[in-house]
Amino acid sequence: MKRVILKKIGKLNLTNCLLLPLQETKDLPYSLSCADLAVVSLGDNAAKRSIPSKLFNYLSVGRPILCLAGSDSDLAKFVIKENLGKPFSFDQKEEIVSYIETIFTDKDHLDSLKLNSLRVSRKYTKENAKRFVFD
Repeated sequence: MKRVILKKIGKLNLTNCLLLPLQETKDLPYSLSCADLAVVSLGDNAAKRSIPSKLFNYLSVGRPILCLAGSDSDLAKFVIKENLGKPFSFDQKEEIVSYIETIFTDKDHLDSLKLNSLRVSRKYTKENAKRFVFD
């Protein structure tokens, strides 16, 4: 996979990309918090009753969520319910770009999403995971 990414970076002549070696688990919070926006995707087959665990890792470092899943998925419903970001279907490319541009020009909105992520991360912990039930 690394070779594919490096090839794409070279082909597009990108100068703002940095590929790091595999990071140790203890450094995961630092890696996750480097991004300003987290992307969590879930295919249609898994989306009905599944929430990827990586979502909670991103929330724990206060990252807003760009959700790629069907609007009827539990993941999309959760992102909307908790005001963590915005869900999109995979074919909404222009809308996704517009959303990214919008949240990064509206710092108050971005800060609000970050605070919501941190708040929600404290609400759903491994100690109370049994309470995680959708309507």
